[in-house]
Amino acid sequence: VFFCFCNVHDVSDAMEVSVAESMSVDPFRSRVLTQIAFAVLGLSGWVTINGLFARLADLSQLAGWGVSSQLTIVIQVANIAPIVFLSLKARGMASVSGGMAASLVLGVVSMIALSWSWTVMIGKLPVALLGCSFVAACADAMSTITYYTFVAEFVAVHAVSLTVGEAFGTLVAGTLSYVPCSVSWYFLMLAIILLFSAVAMMCLLKSPICLAQRVSRDHQLVDLPNELEEISGGGEIQAMVCLGAIGLVCAYGNGLVPAVITASVQPYGDSALHLANVVPMVCEPLAACVSLWKPASYSGILFFTLLTVVSGTYVVALVWCESNAGVCQRTSWNAGLAIVACTLQRTCNSYTRASAVAWLRADVTSKRRDSHMSWVGVLMQVGSLAGAITGALIQAWS
Repeated sequence: VFFCFCNVHDVSDAMEVSVAESMSVDPFRSRVLTQIAFAVLGLSGWVTINGLFARLADLSQLAGWGVSSQLTIVIQVANIAPIVFLSLKARGMASVSGGMAASLVLGVVSMIALSWSWTVMIGKLPVALLGCSFVAACADAMSTITYYTFVAEFVAVHAVSLTVGEAFGTLVAGTLSYVPCSVSWYFLMLAIILLFSAVAMMCLLKSPICLAQRVSRDHQLVDLPNELEEISGGGEIQAMVCLGAIGLVCAYGNGLVPAVITASVQPYGDSALHLANVVPMVCEPLAACVSLWKPASYSGILFFTLLTVVSGTYVVALVWCESNAGVCQRTSWNAGLAIVACTLQRTCNSYTRASAVAWLRADVTSKRRDSHMSWVGVLMQVGSLAGAITGALIQAWS
């Protein structure tokens, strides 16, 4: 299926024709509907993997609490998918639109298969769960690369809409986990979300209303607020700093902190651990929404990156405190600090990432703009992988 969809013709040629045909489309309507389409497409980014961890309590009844470690390993191995895709794309054997279609198809197939086979065990190993999770993780990892490359074809604000959609994926997966239904039906609901994302992708590829928002290859319509500094001339170093900030906050938010949060907050009680997971789940998409109207400037990106690092380091430091005979006293005050640190880390992570993506997307040079957006997806994956490995090493040491 992957190789079949990779041979789908690229959308760029069709877009060039459709932009001229859609000039009569109402600009406001076109902009709003395209923003919605990108947000719905972004939902599919990591909703399946977030869904697996949202139902971890049910999955652990099947294979024990060690299943979380097994899932983490499988998810990190899945980073081979974007490497394979980029290699094929460099050889002209794959296109961005084909990669997007492949990731959605693989995600839907994995969730449907998981809905009826998640209880299959060989000995004490949940082979069906791990196998389908690997396929879903491959799809999600590949979507990070392809979505951000694709959004570079549209006006700048839609890059932020895509990031907002990704942030809401965590909230949607967590909310659906409270629906009173079986695990099988839950996975089917995730498959339905991916189908909605597939519809959004087709609208972005074919609808004249959405194609009207595409930017000409010869110029860039910078429609972001004035607070965003325009990248031009000698701004390449600043662009590299923004890319580094994205990789760093993803290392903390997608790898390091999730790997140690149980060991860090669990000693303060189950309620503290629950709040440390739920409160950031609400604040993260809200922070991404704020970036739509008020994205951070270059100096603001650096400031919020620093806040992400400081708050994330505090959460990691709690592991050291507990491993040294409970240096931190288990008081309500310290439990509150741990919850605040987890919330601040996730919130700043989301806002920094969305603002940095918008800042990079505002590049007036078409060639550099496309290169930056391709590197956004790569650094998100590399940062998450590095953070997960570091978190595993810290847990083993503690």
